[in-house]
Amino acid sequence: MPTGLVGAPRPALRQVNRTPDSAGRALNRRLSTQPTRPGVDDIDDFSERRATPTRELPEPVAWSARLAQAIVEARSGIRSPQQLSRWTTRAILTDLRAAHRSVREREAIQVRVRSVHASQPADGVVEATAVVSWGTRHRALALRMEGWDGKWICVSADLV
Repeated sequence: MPTGLVGAPRPALRQVNRTPDSAGRALNRRLSTQPTRPGVDDIDDFSERRATPTRELPEPVAWSARLAQAIVEARSGIRSPQQLSRWTTRAILTDLRAAHRSVREREAIQVRVRSVHASQPADGVVEATAVVSWGTRHRALALRMEGWDGKWICVSADLV
């Protein structure tokens, strides 16, 4: 290297066998028979998920407020729904995209989260409600977030 530092050698690459062995098939069979939880199991299909306790996650009330603001901005046409793909399930993202498309043709309405109240029914789970100013009206947003892979994932979002 030009600076005189010695670089670390690159690791050797190896070919991965695409056909699972008998242990892999048994593991896949065991994983497919485990009970599923609605909303959580469609986070992503290609990696193992790790439930995360609340102590390892960001502060839930502040995170709920930021996520609520982002969700109502996506529904009102101000924010792209794709920006929320890391923190929502596919079902919620699909709903946000549909709402965003229908509002995009009209003028976007100014929205603002006024208050957030959160509770923790279990470790790694937060249920939050937010009061939202939606133009001249006020609406309620209910969220359920679960800790997965070291981050909060919104598994349910209902705007009333």
